Amino acid sequence: MTPTTEFPKLLDLALAEVQQKTRELITTHGLDKFPQWEHDAANGAIIFRTPGLDEFVVPAQLIGYHHPAQSLWQWAWDDPAVPANFVRSATAARNWGRAQDIEAVASPTTFADEALAWRLTAFAARLTGWPAIYRGQSESRFLYFAFAVITP
Repeated sequence: MTPTTEFPKLLDLALAEVQQKTRELITTHGLDKFPQWEHDAANGAIIFRTPGLDEFVVPAQLIGYHHPAQSLWQWAWDDPAVPANFVRSATAARNWGRAQDIEAVASPTTFADEALAWRLTAFAARLTGWPAIYRGQSESRFLYFAFAVITP
């Protein structure tokens, strides 16, 4: 077996693990009760909000963008407008992809449907130790994040 033939299995494993942990965090912390969100790139966080401005802040990394109209995935490390500290996980995935010669991870963009966008996000999250993933919409694209919940 080669990294290229094993990579789809890695994606599936990562997605299964991260989805389970994401469901646990949503249930435990009631994240589904926060209908609004925003990201804070400077501080490496996602802020979940209710209309009453209750908020829940979690540390996060921006992994990438899915542009559904173009069936395109763009890794966050390819966006010069995003601070390097907010894309460390995406950058680590890129470095892994280059070392393993996995084009979908090493290249700035790749053709992708929604399912692949989730799988690539889960892979980067698992690779870099983030337990959960989140997707938010901004205009005509979706932003994919890895996140954790830090409890005191």
